[in-house]
Amino acid sequence: MGFLYSSVPLGVAIRRAALDALYLSRAHTISPRRFGGGGIIFCGHRICPSSPDSFQPNRGLECSPQFLEQMLTFLAHEGIPVVTLHEALTRAAQGDGNCVCFTFDDGYRDNFEVALPIFQRFNAPFTVFLTTGFINRTATMWWSLVEEVLRENTEVFLHHRDGGLTLPTGTIALKRSAFKVLHGLFIAASASERERMAAQLADRYGADLLARHRNHAITWDMAREMVASGLVEFGCHTVTHPMMSRLSDIELYDEVVASASEIERKTGRAPILLAYPYGNLGAREMVLTEKLGFSAAVTTRPQVLTPATPHTPFAIPRVSLDGHYQALRYIKLFLSGLPFMLGRLAPS
Repeated sequence: MGFLYSSVPLGVAIRRAALDALYLSRAHTISPRRFGGGGIIFCGHRICPSSPDSFQPNRGLECSPQFLEQMLTFLAHEGIPVVTLHEALTRAAQGDGNCVCFTFDDGYRDNFEVALPIFQRFNAPFTVFLTTGFINRTATMWWSLVEEVLRENTEVFLHHRDGGLTLPTGTIALKRSAFKVLHGLFIAASASERERMAAQLADRYGADLLARHRNHAITWDMAREMVASGLVEFGCHTVTHPMMSRLSDIELYDEVVASASEIERKTGRAPILLAYPYGNLGAREMVLTEKLGFSAAVTTRPQVLTPATPHTPFAIPRVSLDGHYQALRYIKLFLSGLPFMLGRLAPS
């Protein structure tokens, strides 16, 4: 089975070891319905080849094309249908949770170049939640920039609103620690401050932000071709990918409305689904989503679908299609619902 944990962060290694022990117990084979399982909405981001690099702080956002194809082959063999998000909710309400839905956040170029051809071979639908600032090149996918800068340097300096910060990055452990620090700073920053910090890192360490946009984000032409395929539905994922709880009411409204309007203008389809950036939501965000006419909104809270799920359509759970868990044994466990019944054993 290849139970290897040495090259992954400690928390991931511990969780994988627990899942592997659970799988070897075969408890998940008793009855999926007993554990509330059988229906899942997966939350993915990138579909790209696996890298042997030992420093991969964004590995959780990446799924290999080979594993995606392996998953779809497995689901077809088991007779588990891949459905749209709305059909998944309809099935859950009817007590027929035997289905899987795939969603991808942000709008990565590989969703078009790599994922779409794979889903076309299986005639399977999927949803992409677009962050319009990434496509329009007005917002930076800063997490990949931070990873690149830390990988290539033994010390990194960043000037932020509270002053200058020098981080030693000479070892893998120090790079991982530095990534956590910078990740926290970027998430806490305003949209303009995030762009300023990203530009500062790019300028100081020779990263090409325009090339990064070209290489990582889809274009509107690609988006229109995805719509024309008949397999892809686009949802809203804001303009700048902010931590919603940190926004004022007006800022929150503008982020959602501007993103949804741009998606409708560029693709001809008004989005009726929303994904909260970082899965971050509260009562205010849920109320606004409903008032703006969305039919459902998804989180990153890991859980299987149940008959009760459609009763909270603006807090739909999703299970991360995490690059650290690319083995069918984990997918089988998640489909059973058992890891969620036992606690936080699944990636979020």
